[in-house]
Amino acid sequence: MISYFPQIYPDELLYSQLARYYYKSGYMAYIFAAEDLFESRWVRPDIEFVNSYTQNAYGAITKNLPLYDVIIKHTMFPYYGRFLDKERRNKAFSALVNMQGGYRNLLAIPKMNKERYLRYCPLCVNEDRQKYGETYWHRIHQMIGVDVCPIHFCALLSSDVLIGSKAPPRLVTAEEAASENCGYTVNYNDTEKRLYQYISAVFKSDIDLENDVQIGDYLSYRLQNTKYMTGKMRNMKALTNDYNEFYGTETELWRIEKVLTNDDFKLKNICMLAMFLNITAEELCNTSLPESVWKRNRKVEYIHDKPGVKTKNWAEIDDKTLPAVRKGIKELLNNDHPKRVTVYAIEQMLNLPSKQIEHLPKCKNEILKHYESQEKFWARKVSWAVEKITEEEQSLNWKHIRDLTNMRKENLVSCMPYLNSELREKIESML
Repeated sequence: MISYFPQIYPDELLYSQLARYYYKSGYMAYIFAAEDLFESRWVRPDIEFVNSYTQNAYGAITKNLPLYDVIIKHTMFPYYGRFLDKERRNKAFSALVNMQGGYRNLLAIPKMNKERYLRYCPLCVNEDRQKYGETYWHRIHQMIGVDVCPIHFCALLSSDVLIGSKAPPRLVTAEEAASENCGYTVNYNDTEKRLYQYISAVFKSDIDLENDVQIGDYLSYRLQNTKYMTGKMRNMKALTNDYNEFYGTETELWRIEKVLTNDDFKLKNICMLAMFLNITAEELCNTSLPESVWKRNRKVEYIHDKPGVKTKNWAEIDDKTLPAVRKGIKELLNNDHPKRVTVYAIEQMLNLPSKQIEHLPKCKNEILKHYESQEKFWARKVSWAVEKITEEEQSLNWKHIRDLTNMRKENLVSCMPYLNSELREKIESML
């Protein structure tokens, strides 16, 4: 049972919050904390993303922030997923929200030839300790390819906490890992400092999951009216030469071209080209194209169900179905009897063919915004049942709750962590 759980700090990794919980809860060994936190006590804590959590842990993690926001603000998803094409990005995000596997194969995570370790900035450590009484693992210090703190411009120091599949299962706080007396170096030019701040600003910005402008198309559009674009022809040699002079690098032409052709989704590479083109971080996080460019670039999705059957314009169907989906969600949430918002429920309500919403990313994403675990839904049903029993002046007992909710007793027990303290006490005394 999780009775205490620390508040998460700004830009803190979810792993860091769990490590602080473990450190402060007085467990005799890691394995006992793992039993309370993870569905499988043998699992390796995912430092950059999420695991499948127990009902108690899920309730603690999402008490003040829905998992949707936890993933955006406290995992590395924005660094590896922000500039993916819409379908791939949303598939990865959906897998994370549902705490399923497979998202690593979708995200733009660079392959590393050497082992990675959690890193920290010595000046951030000192500031954290003064402000919070402890330090923690910051996301901005874990960005691959950025070896400098974007706040203090000092070299990041590596801990002994290994990141990756070879890491042992453990939870280590930054307070334990960071040196008491950290040395630091500051030796970067103005362009480098601007770039680190730029990357950090993009990484920490909100993500519009509905935006389907491909980043290469947007950057190509911003090349127009520059000396690097004549008609429809790019002057890649001039672009590459000026880019390398600007950054003092020796980047090859084909690497820059991969960004422009939507073949490179790495955030640092995209930010470097965007900053060189004088695109602000805000513009890069809110990309849009004129209608004329949009029509020229957009590729309509088609699917052939059977030979001879007409193709379907799923993008158009998606746009037309979205208002009905939103209305259906509202009806489910405002129903006299609690209903859970799921893809299946919406398809049934709207008489849509089974699995059709899988082809409608806008509709599916709208449904995922209202994702609710089974245990949280049961808790909502119990709250509704107790309120109804009280209004009808009936005695509060298991039979009356069961008749209204059609739940088994083990379902009631599993949803207890999601009930408010007053209702939980009533249920506990009743059982």
